[in-house]
Amino acid sequence: MLPKGIGLSMNDRIYKKMVEESAHGIFLCKNDQFVYVNDTFANLLGYKKSELQDNSVSSIVHPDYKDDLDDFFTQISKDEDKKDKHKIEFKAQVKKDSSLLPHFVASLLKKEYASSVWLKLYSSKINLDGRSLIMGHIFNISDEKHCLAKLNDTYQDAIELISGTIELNNIYQTSHHKKLQKLTQSIAKEMGLSQHQVDSLKYASKVHGIGKLTVPAEILSSTGELSSMEFSYLKEHPIKGYELLKKIDFPWPIADILHQHHERVDGSGYPNSLEGDEIMIEARIFAVADVIIAMSSQRPFRSAYHIGEVLQEVINQKGKLYDSEVVKACVKVFREGFQLFDEEEN
Repeated sequence: MLPKGIGLSMNDRIYKKMVEESAHGIFLCKNDQFVYVNDTFANLLGYKKSELQDNSVSSIVHPDYKDDLDDFFTQISKDEDKKDKHKIEFKAQVKKDSSLLPHFVASLLKKEYASSVWLKLYSSKINLDGRSLIMGHIFNISDEKHCLAKLNDTYQDAIELISGTIELNNIYQTSHHKKLQKLTQSIAKEMGLSQHQVDSLKYASKVHGIGKLTVPAEILSSTGELSSMEFSYLKEHPIKGYELLKKIDFPWPIADILHQHHERVDGSGYPNSLEGDEIMIEARIFAVADVIIAMSSQRPFRSAYHIGEVLQEVINQKGKLYDSEVVKACVKVFREGFQLFDEEEN
């Protein structure tokens, strides 16, 4: 039954039936109070309509998403254009001990899905009989989220497999990629990059040595100065790594980061002599972190440089070889106590 006191222009049985029997959830709310929900929405959470109508929206939202949804509704309320559509994904809580649990819960047989569901909400402000309300269209995306999580696990398994293969071929890679993860992510967070970008740097760090698998071992382990031909061969490794990784459709731009991490902001890098903002920000961060770790690490052909010397070298080259904002963020994280080496490495 539609809420009393609201002339919804749905007295026509066709329109009323469309809303009541819609395959997706529909609700109306005023501030934080439901004033109408259809059966689909109520059943989705294991409730009866009478249990939700006149109840609060926040009562069904998972605690981790209450603030996000509050901000979402606040933004809608402030919009001047009532036609604007807004969307958000959040978790809602299924009624405890409900006999109306969604079908997918039984099919997945996973405990966490018995207590909450993932919902996608499309919402807008409407005016009904002089009352300003928010209308929401709800879609159950729990199965989609579950599949994406499984796919993400598969991607991470692939990265771990590649990383392990690299480590078997280069004894320096294990400690190097762990330090890269720590430093690149710290710089990215200091610069306010998104979590997706932080994750991209994490996974790029794990596989950054893949291109070097194509470089002859005698070049990688050389203790002397490389000939021009040997150095040209070494400079091919970002291209080789890119060609190998681009075949996997990762959700992170791993291949592009590694393709560009030897580029320099003044155009003196390789393989494509990119300049400035032509180099993606993740690759600019990677370039600084990579050189700091390489210079401060022991190698067969030289001793490690002190971290103070390394940072000074990077500062001297900011705006030339390295992005100035990246260098600034990097120096700041070290000054605030970032430790590149574990105690056992000192």
